[in-house]
Amino acid sequence: MLKRKLVFCITMSAFSLSFNACASIIGGMLSDAMDAASDDDDDHTITVTIGDEDDEELDDGDLGWDNEEDARECERRHNPDDDVRIEGNLGKVFSSTEDSTSEIRLKIPLSLEFAGGSGIVYNKDLFGYNHFTMTIAPFFKSGLYLSTGLAQSPVQKTGHLASSLKNNVYMFNIGVGYRFYTTPSHTFLGNYLAIGANYTLMAWRYKNSIYVETYDDDGVLLEKDEVFADALDGLELYCATGINLIQTKHFKIGGTITPGVILWYGTTMEGFTNDVFKPFGYLKFGINIQMNSEPK
Repeated sequence: MLKRKLVFCITMSAFSLSFNACASIIGGMLSDAMDAASDDDDDHTITVTIGDEDDEELDDGDLGWDNEEDARECERRHNPDDDVRIEGNLGKVFSSTEDSTSEIRLKIPLSLEFAGGSGIVYNKDLFGYNHFTMTIAPFFKSGLYLSTGLAQSPVQKTGHLASSLKNNVYMFNIGVGYRFYTTPSHTFLGNYLAIGANYTLMAWRYKNSIYVETYDDDGVLLEKDEVFADALDGLELYCATGINLIQTKHFKIGGTITPGVILWYGTTMEGFTNDVFKPFGYLKFGINIQMNSEPK
């Protein structure tokens, strides 16, 4: 179990870093962008100065090998013409059989679960946490599950971001978790505990478009970009508890309570340094419906 958790944390971190590598790099502080998008700003323009950077080019012929023998070994391993054959019992398993109608059936019953509701977000500029989640999990069994979801949080009208952002911020998440049932499946009421982690992306639209002017050290205008929206990603950690009010062989319905926290990345998708959104927690309340897909 410890090894699985370690592999999962490494995978989620790598996925988050690779996603941010695709972001357009503008530079500057996110708070400056928020101020420029505000109704109080007249021209909605911010300036960014960048210095000269020495670009190192990689020779196409230099693949980083210490000698030619290592390079030939790498080429041999990746040559699609090299045929690696599996002998023995393993090869017989994947070999064709006379009975072409044979099938391999899934022995573990799976279920599709939908959950939705509202909640509280602990951020002074946001209020409410309307959410919807879809989950694929073992039916009435403890184990790992996959989930993806959408959420929105309205901008507090009396908060600092009300003059810079439009009505809502939207969140998308995808991740895995582990659910443990504390009661057997045949009981009238069922209880379970869960813990999980998500990759979360929060997006918003600026109230006014921002014009970012980039200059070099000599004051020469390099480019001018228009930014009307941005996004910030992070790692979401949560735990949950739920009670199933109705449990049948093919259907169940219940309620869940999910506290969690979202740790935001240091740079937005447009390249602004995040100095606005600190890690914040939430408390979600939801109703979940789960349908069994157990094979006959």
